[in-house]
Amino acid sequence: MDFKKSQIPSEQLPDAYQIDYLNTLAEQIQSNESLTKSDLYEKLELLLVERTKSTDEKNRKINPKKITENRFILAQFYFDSRRFKKAHDIFDAIKASYYPAMFQLGIILYDDLLDRDESEDDQKSTNPANSQVDSEAAFRHPNREKWSRGFEYMLQIANLPLDEVNKKLIHQAQFNVGKAYFLGFGCKQSDQKAEEFWVKSADNGSEYGNVTAMTYLAFFYSRKSEPEFFNLDKTYFWHNEACGNGSLESQGALGAMYYYGIGCKKDYEAAYECLTNSSERGNVFSMGLLCDYYYRNKFYVKATELAKKVSELNDIDKISRETNCLRDFICKGIGLACFTLARCYEMAKGIEKDTNKALYLYKRVLF
Repeated sequence: MDFKKSQIPSEQLPDAYQIDYLNTLAEQIQSNESLTKSDLYEKLELLLVERTKSTDEKNRKINPKKITENRFILAQFYFDSRRFKKAHDIFDAIKASYYPAMFQLGIILYDDLLDRDESEDDQKSTNPANSQVDSEAAFRHPNREKWSRGFEYMLQIANLPLDEVNKKLIHQAQFNVGKAYFLGFGCKQSDQKAEEFWVKSADNGSEYGNVTAMTYLAFFYSRKSEPEFFNLDKTYFWHNEACGNGSLESQGALGAMYYYGIGCKKDYEAAYECLTNSSERGNVFSMGLLCDYYYRNKFYVKATELAKKVSELNDIDKISRETNCLRDFICKGIGLACFTLARCYEMAKGIEKDTNKALYLYKRVLF
């Protein structure tokens, strides 16, 4: 399977590092319900800036560790406000003493967020979009130095000894490092290194492991074009582990494996369970495959009803963001639904015959 840089989103900062920040936001929103959004934003910024001072209102010194945490909260506020340049400067200043800041600094640099800063006084960036760059062109890209620095920060965290406090953060960073090696952005492309860091990130499928890493390991081993790594037993294993840990993408993929007998014995009952459950959770590929299942089993009304719903979907990027599923599989799901609905119109199965609509839907599948 081929991936583009934009199709593999970076793993973000674990929620555990944002609890104080989120609590502060909730308190301010609840106690200032009468303020407009802009006034609330301004008040919150002033409050967070005040908390970064080295002394309190009685001129007593504040614990340096607490100051660092408060500076991180302010930077995170700027990050969520898409004022990435301000966030970058604060994260950069405290990165050596606070690993979550180093992680966020890596995200800003590697994902080109400085080019998307939304401060009022900033000009619109003229840098080319990195989503259209392949790994060979990456070494000539004007942002390659930022990608490299972002990668190095992530690598520092990924190589830290595992402990209970930072385990989640380290596994997130290990996924991002594996992604960089896989795509060859910010470092030399290496499937071996990608596998190494994704295996570390997945943590043997444990509850502490990174679920996204489990899913991408499954895809990694499913590539027939890479015989050195092609292993459907491992594909099945990692989709199973990821599914057990809540991955919507892997639940749909596992349904497909059972449906077609890929990497396991055909099991229509298990396939139906995976496909229906993942469809209910929003997996469009599963919906498309479920259309095919209904058609083959002569549940034509169900097939047409679901296929109509899926064929009308069009905002692929939004669906991908909301479900954390790959665009290619969302498109395949819509294509399967269109093909099923076209057959139903052509053969008058579960719906009135309409050759014009059938032809239109067949063309959608092809083009």
